[in-house]
Amino acid sequence: MKKSIALFDFDGTISTIDSVTYFYKFLYKCNLHYFINNYILCSLHILLYRIRLISYLPLKEYRLDVHTSRFNDVELKMLATEFYSKYFSGILNPKALERIQWHKNHGHDVWVISASYDFLLNDWSAENGIKLIANRTVKNKYKRYIDGKDVNFEGKLEYLKLHVNLDVYSEVYAYGDSEGDNALLSVAHFKYYKPFRN
Repeated sequence: MKKSIALFDFDGTISTIDSVTYFYKFLYKCNLHYFINNYILCSLHILLYRIRLISYLPLKEYRLDVHTSRFNDVELKMLATEFYSKYFSGILNPKALERIQWHKNHGHDVWVISASYDFLLNDWSAENGIKLIANRTVKNKYKRYIDGKDVNFEGKLEYLKLHVNLDVYSEVYAYGDSEGDNALLSVAHFKYYKPFRN
């Protein structure tokens, strides 16, 4: 009997917009506060990234710290749960959800491997019986940062192989929408790039 697995990116594949950016905006009472924190405070990192003196990861981690370091883990989880209950369903692509359900109906294992954060995707993945690999964050006395390697590019495949033995599957499906998903797509028998766009 064939054993199959489906691997999905989240942002831009299952979601219609970037979940992290939407969550950061949710954390502020007004757009001006978000703009100041996201663009003014991060302006040096944005400039260094634009002129290619740093990779995207330092900018990503700096934004994570700027937007979330004022919250402890319990507070951040509570905010993520509120965000999930109020807004999360509105960012999901119905075509992607239909495809996930198709895989589940056929008895396929379904995984989401995302460069988003686990505190944003845990509730959704648990509620829908989907296995999740996403960036974990930790907070020390001074800042919040990604724990380990970013779940992006080759990191997606590295983390997947830590959790899953792909050799036991006769069919591997993969869905992605960006350069960061190429490594994931490379191991699939059936690969789909931007499959749910109109």
